[in-house]
Amino acid sequence: MNKNILDKMKKSLALGMATVTLLSVGMAPAFAQVDAETTSTNYEVAVTAVPISAYLGFTDIAGNMYEADIKALYEKEIIKGVGNGAFNPTGQLNYAQMIQVLVNLFDLNLDTVKFIKEPLATDYFINADNNAWYANALITASVNGINLPNDIDLNETVTKEVFLATLVSMMESKYNLPMIKIAPALISDEADLDISNLGLIQRSLVYGITALDDKQAFYPQTMMTREVMASYVNGALKYLQAHNLTQKEVKLYDVLNASLKKTETPEGVKLDFALTNSSNESYDIEYGSGQEYDIVVLDENGNEVYRWSYGRAFIMMMVMKTIQPNEVIEYNSVWNETDNDGNKLSKGTYTIRFETSFIYNGLSFTFEDSLDHVIE
Repeated sequence: MNKNILDKMKKSLALGMATVTLLSVGMAPAFAQVDAETTSTNYEVAVTAVPISAYLGFTDIAGNMYEADIKALYEKEIIKGVGNGAFNPTGQLNYAQMIQVLVNLFDLNLDTVKFIKEPLATDYFINADNNAWYANALITASVNGINLPNDIDLNETVTKEVFLATLVSMMESKYNLPMIKIAPALISDEADLDISNLGLIQRSLVYGITALDDKQAFYPQTMMTREVMASYVNGALKYLQAHNLTQKEVKLYDVLNASLKKTETPEGVKLDFALTNSSNESYDIEYGSGQEYDIVVLDENGNEVYRWSYGRAFIMMMVMKTIQPNEVIEYNSVWNETDNDGNKLSKGTYTIRFETSFIYNGLSFTFEDSLDHVIE
């Protein structure tokens, strides 16, 4: 980097400037402790630019035994600081922080998700704050299959057992991990483990994410700190990179087919929606609530005039269902040609759309079909 440019950057930062834009091939600004809007008038740096993290790092990790792990994750924008240039390595890790880190680690998003209604963090975790910094991460992680109780206290510190079990579970749901034959390690304090997590913990040892001590102890109830979290997350990354693993491709849209039919009846328009499994495999799917489907009616201008779920209440808990080979799942409803307020719709052509959304193998899927309906 040109020394004059670097000197100007340092001087600007010292004066409190919070917006430095890095423009280079494949490189984005790596702000971790500053919330700032970038501007097009700031310094432009060549392809050989040094990331901001090289000179705007954490002030409290020098000499820390996990310093390399923390820096590696920071540079990949997987972890952030706590403000004022600090990482707080010995601070305890709570559930909200863990979920945000996992969303960043596995690059989880909602890009391909189509929600039947606007999602809220409290749809998935009843003790959440829908306006908190972590709200979007909770929704994203839940839609992408994170396995945590919906009544956890998000400010509660995560134990070593829970963190590793959740981390490994997400790894295995997202990546094509190699088949391995495990010779189970003898864990001296195995009795302190939840039996349902034992397999995940054994595999965390095989993957090299963690290790037993000289007494073959695991200490499952140890409270997680931010520095140890960085060590485990970087260990998981190293395993994925060493095996050149790619994320799983789930081609559920190739084997499940959606179809909608209507029948005029004295009661109204009877709608029959079918989801057909054309394969010889079964699929365990998961609904985010008691609502398994929705019906939307649009007018000729594409405006929504009716929604079946409008004003209805649904149980806020995960609902599991297995679609058997060659099975047809059917949903039926009757629409009496009214809007959401019960008023009869005027003459015209309307579009009826039937849709169902669920999670399979940690990914969200939406199946739908639509047809036109004429009110005369």
